[in-house]
Amino acid sequence: MAGHVAQFFIVNESWNKPLQSIYRALNPSGHVAFESRNPLVQPFIGWLTKLNRRELADQSAGRFEWWSEALRWSQNLLSYELY
Repeated sequence: MAGHVAQFFIVNESWNKPLQSIYRALNPSGHVAFESRNPLVQPFIGWLTKLNRRELADQSAGRFEWWSEALRWSQNLLSYELY
């Protein structure tokens, strides 16, 4: 499971279906590797906001802007939205 996709399974119950699917797909001697972020590092510091949004150009989609907002901490969970 590459990237930080695992961090989006916030409650244990949301892990059941993905883990069962992975288990069924593995060979008997297969392994699963997970990547996770260091929880002590706060990568969101310095993220783009409405005040410093970035404009990019994509060959297919054309020009667009992106930024994050609504960063909230609650019970050791960070919530945010990307635009």
